[in-house]
Amino acid sequence: ESYFEILERYKSDLTKPFEEATTFLNRIERKLRNLCSERTQRNS
Repeated sequence: ESYFEILERYKSDLTKPFEEATTFLNRIERKLRNLCSERTQRNS
């Protein structure tokens, strides 16, 4: 295994949790926006 391949795998291993957390937070943000907009529409 080359040094480059090891670095690529290491980068991938470090990036994956960050990408998963970003996806999770984006979903939460979308759900909160939907809840807020539904609530605003009901109060109008």
